[in-house]
Amino acid sequence: MCGLAGMVFGRMNRTQADIEDVKQIFSRLLVLSEHRGPHATGAAWVKDNGMYQLAKAPLSANSFIKSDRYNRWHQGIDDSTAILMGHTRYPTQGSHLNNYNNQPLLSAPEQPVLLTHNGHIPESQHILESMGLPRELEVDSEVLLRMACCSLGPAGFSIGRLLSNVRACPGQIAAVFVTPVNSDEIILVRRERPLFLAYNNEKQLLAYASEQQILTSAVYDNGWHISRIPAFMAVVVHRHHDLATTQYSLT
Repeated sequence: MCGLAGMVFGRMNRTQADIEDVKQIFSRLLVLSEHRGPHATGAAWVKDNGMYQLAKAPLSANSFIKSDRYNRWHQGIDDSTAILMGHTRYPTQGSHLNNYNNQPLLSAPEQPVLLTHNGHIPESQHILESMGLPRELEVDSEVLLRMACCSLGPAGFSIGRLLSNVRACPGQIAAVFVTPVNSDEIILVRRERPLFLAYNNEKQLLAYASEQQILTSAVYDNGWHISRIPAFMAVVVHRHHDLATTQYSLT
């Protein structure tokens, strides 16, 4: 069991006070997700111009948000941020002491994809070998990362190809896919594992987490509407259209 947590920014001008509020919500999301994965914590931001930065460590969320590593990363969040991705890890394959195994996972810079995954994919080595995909990490989540890379083109993901790969992948999956190539489309996938959304129209923000109570506690002020992504459904969030969403069946 791991925890997914994050925030997607709609396109609007935000004051510094608005940004500080978002930072606090994101930190709360991480801490409230700690019980789902106390062994390692990670975060990433992606900006409109394609810049991105990761911070992760084999620490609980409470310890992580107090670390210099997180504070330096945290300072990079600004009005040009597209998404904040968070993950709390309970390792089932691959040691959390090897920080490359912790999430978010990142592919090679020439083909950048960021992934967070909650679930388990059996026989990951066999899957990668059968598809002719490289193995660089020790975690089963790498299967989804490599599949996403195969779905990436000059303008971003081929949604159809990516979701076709996710449909065919064995195991249990809740995942978030982002590419700095096109930060206007954020892909959230829920197959067997839970994933909840909280939307605030006035603030043009969308938050997500693996449990409804995590969202309720993190975004406790008015104006947020919480919903559950149905099982075997993918949601593409369109940042350039006021965070409108398109849903795709995974059955």
